[in-house]
Amino acid sequence: MKRVAALLLGALAIAGAAASSSPPKYQPGPEEVVAALAHRSGLAEDALRGLLSNCDASQSAMNICAYRDAVAAELVLQHAIANKAEQLPACKDRLEATISRWAAVRDRGCKRSAAKAYGGGSLEPMAMSMCVQHENEQMAKKVERQHSCDR
Repeated sequence: MKRVAALLLGALAIAGAAASSSPPKYQPGPEEVVAALAHRSGLAEDALRGLLSNCDASQSAMNICAYRDAVAAELVLQHAIANKAEQLPACKDRLEATISRWAAVRDRGCKRSAAKAYGGGSLEPMAMSMCVQHENEQMAKKVERQHSCDR
């Protein structure tokens, strides 16, 4: 129970921090997110819509809803990267290489953090997704602020 409370407090803190800073300009629509989620998960879009309709129904629903949010944040990041590559064509290869390395570090860090907090429990996938979502949101903001290849 303490872990659930800590997770919820952490989620509220992340949400509050995100609300206090300006959000990325691009936001994917719900259908775009469901299509990307279906592609990544291998689940049919209709089945996903059913699971996503009540995120509090079960731990599985909570996990898939958290994964949806991580996928949405990744779509925002991909859009930011594409825009920046268009704005700074000379930076495209360096930016993509940097993001690729960063994503590997993000995934390892989020996996380690979720495993440490929930050690194989049913909340671990949700914690992993929440971490990935947060990291993607932060990186999208960094990419959007970039004005040269120096970073």
